[in-house]
Amino acid sequence: AGGRFQFSANLEKGFRLLKQKNLNHIILDLSHNGGGNLCLGYTVINFLFPDFTPLNGTYGNNDMIHSPLAATLVKDSVSRGVQGTYWSPSTWHSSATGQPFPDNTDWWFPGVTYTRGGIRNQYSEKFRDSCSFNFALAPSQGQFTPEKLLVLTDGWCGSTCAVTTSHLQEFDNVHTVAVGGLSGQAMQPFTTPGGQVTNVPTVLQMINSIGDSQLPISPPGFITSCYMGFTIREIYPFGSQLPNPLVPLEFYFVPATHRIQYTEASAMNPALVWDQAAEFFH
Repeated sequence: AGGRFQFSANLEKGFRLLKQKNLNHIILDLSHNGGGNLCLGYTVINFLFPDFTPLNGTYGNNDMIHSPLAATLVKDSVSRGVQGTYWSPSTWHSSATGQPFPDNTDWWFPGVTYTRGGIRNQYSEKFRDSCSFNFALAPSQGQFTPEKLLVLTDGWCGSTCAVTTSHLQEFDNVHTVAVGGLSGQAMQPFTTPGGQVTNVPTVLQMINSIGDSQLPISPPGFITSCYMGFTIREIYPFGSQLPNPLVPLEFYFVPATHRIQYTEASAMNPALVWDQAAEFFH
């Protein structure tokens, strides 16, 4: 929590300096950004556009796919009163009510049926993060408008970076700039917009906290110092610009508003790319 508060404090200081220097245009360069804490991404959005923040500090709709192990973990976390895991209902806020799920299994069972890649499966009810604790230092009114902000990436913008960029482009109507890629072809400004990436050690730790590590269906730990990450929840589009709100964001190709190709000089000097991007303000 201390790190998240410090992040917000640094943002508050930065935005105050921008205002003091009367700087009212921003190029937000998120190139080569693999992601991080999702609530911190939402905090950046909240500082930029506090007037657009949904109620209760909640953002994109997420869900999780059913499996025999997940069903057991949901039941046992409720019956044993375990909090703070991916399968504990109070970890998430209901998309329908904006409030934490009650401590029962209704958010998981009977589930919602979707077809992904031609395969039908059950998913949880839709839920959201609650990140309002990050927003205490955000301004009550924004000092920027969408046309005074550009988000620039080289295409490597994943996880939290992808979710943040997508929200700014789709919901807040901010223009995006994709740099590099194949000349003459459209390019997304982000990749892999999963709702949350986790890893095997974290999952094993949570399974152990629920008391299910000895179940036959629980995965064993790696016998070597191996690390594997994966997406545990999917996220849905933020606004109405994409045709089907029931299709997860990762199934869409969303091109950047503008394109820039690297030159030999700009590949070595990002400031030259920023100069090119600034032309899109006019």
